Amino acid sequence: MKKILLILLALALVATTACTSGEGADTADTTDTATETDPPAPTEPPYTLEEAEDITQKHRGVAQDAFAASAPCPAEELTFEITDGGVCITGYKGNDVTVVIPSEINGAQVVKIADGAFKSLTTLRALCIPDTVTSVGFGAFDGCAGLVTLKLPYSAAIYEIHNKDGEKNSDGFFGYIFGAEDYKLNAAKIPFKLETVIFTGDGTTVPAGAFYDCNDVKAVTLPPVSEIGDLAFALCSSLKYVDIGNSVSKVGKLAFNECTSLVELTIPASTKEIGLGAIQGCGSLTSLTLPFVGGSEDENTYLGYIFGAESYTMSGGFFPISLQKITLLEGCKSIGNNAFNGFLTLREIIIPEGVVSIGLRAFRNCKGLKAISLPDSLVSIGDSAFIGCESLTEVRFGKSLAQMGMQAFMHCASLTGVSLPDSLTKIPASAFDSCTALKSVSLGKGVTEIGKNAFRGCDSITALPTIPENAAVMDGNTAITK
Repeated sequence: MKKILLILLALALVATTACTSGEGADTADTTDTATETDPPAPTEPPYTLEEAEDITQKHRGVAQDAFAASAPCPAEELTFEITDGGVCITGYKGNDVTVVIPSEINGAQVVKIADGAFKSLTTLRALCIPDTVTSVGFGAFDGCAGLVTLKLPYSAAIYEIHNKDGEKNSDGFFGYIFGAEDYKLNAAKIPFKLETVIFTGDGTTVPAGAFYDCNDVKAVTLPPVSEIGDLAFALCSSLKYVDIGNSVSKVGKLAFNECTSLVELTIPASTKEIGLGAIQGCGSLTSLTLPFVGGSEDENTYLGYIFGAESYTMSGGFFPISLQKITLLEGCKSIGNNAFNGFLTLREIIIPEGVVSIGLRAFRNCKGLKAISLPDSLVSIGDSAFIGCESLTEVRFGKSLAQMGMQAFMHCASLTGVSLPDSLTKIPASAFDSCTALKSVSLGKGVTEIGKNAFRGCDSITALPTIPENAAVMDGNTAITK
């Protein structure tokens, strides 16, 4: 089975080139309705948002507190060699289950862990390697079957592998220090009890496949790195928590593919590119924080892209039913056409100040979305942007909104009140058509035109709006003029 999966992943990498969604030429469908063929939103995700946050906090706390109360082991419990370059640890003679290697021995810095230094030390449960160490040798922890927690410098563990002639054999991968000769053997060599890995110091990149198939590891904390490579954490099926830091500029294709236990993920504001399918198959992902929607600020600007959908029209089949909350970080400027189109389970979206536009059909048929607060920076909402958001009860409009598209909130059947800003001069055709629960409407002082059928079918309105004296009211708006 694993061989078949490897073939499928390889084919996916070959097939996935940087594709664009063609959104620049997209135009509004003025006859759009909330499609009646879409399935209802699933109601039972595996975790609530609160449960997911509890899981994250638990693993974050373990990583932060690990070894906080542990003192370095005595030098006499270690075997070592001292050279001009420093101390090389060659073995451990003690019997403690928690071992903290000292940063100095006899006044010399500990700089290296030798090949096989802790080999077959099955009693070891927790090991901390100091930041002074610059190299951890091949198979240093081979056979440490009881190891649960490991803390060590990133650059000492993940580094290019060279042969005896100095030629590069491969990029670094985590299993090397456990005796794996290839990244595809990570699962076979890394102890199945190893749950928490805390990397310290500095790093440059997480190479492609570095943690591939580390299927028992539950939590990983990275130091500042600039790039997460293709397939870097693919098949880490037990991974519940990963901290990738605030320096990442690129997340590669299939980077977290099939991380089926991951509940929350933050991709930092420093990120400029996210690869196709980067978080594909993350079936427990409940909350996601992003610097933008899609693959970049300018291309593939629909959420389904990072879940593996090569077109926004395919996105609905790629969103995990677990995903309920999206947080966009400061620096995000726009939400593109079809950004969340068909995202049935979305319940909460945080849109920061600085976002100036929401594109065509951006939230079309987001049937689970209950409330949304639009920032004061927002200037335009595209055609059919929120059409079919049937659970949406509340919309907070920002004070700078100047343009709203046709059918923008059509078929939002749970929306009970609308208070539009003075900056909006034209309410377009069918803007709130069939908002059957709408009871109160405030138009704002700047309205000059109410388009055809803007409030058609809004027969629950009891608090009628004040319509400016010179505003043109088109046909189909008896609900606000009765």
